[in-house]
Amino acid sequence: MPRDTILLVNAWAIHRDAKAWDDPTRFKRERFEGGEVGHKLMPFGLGMRACPGAGMAQRVLGLALRSLIQCFE
Repeated sequence: MPRDTILLVNAWAIHRDAKAWDDPTRFKRERFEGGEVGHKLMPFGLGMRACPGAGMAQRVLGLALRSLIQCFE
């Protein structure tokens, strides 16, 4: 690619790629249980243009899940 080229990544298409996911339009929790998702899933983007609030969102989600589990009877 030439220098200073702007590259746009279509995350919507990557997340729905039938070559990467079986039945890509359905949510299947078991896909994410092994931790081997890699770059097939990028909810906060990657590289220089990644979401600056990704770390905070993941921490807040973790705290919310812990509280939910702790309060569950």
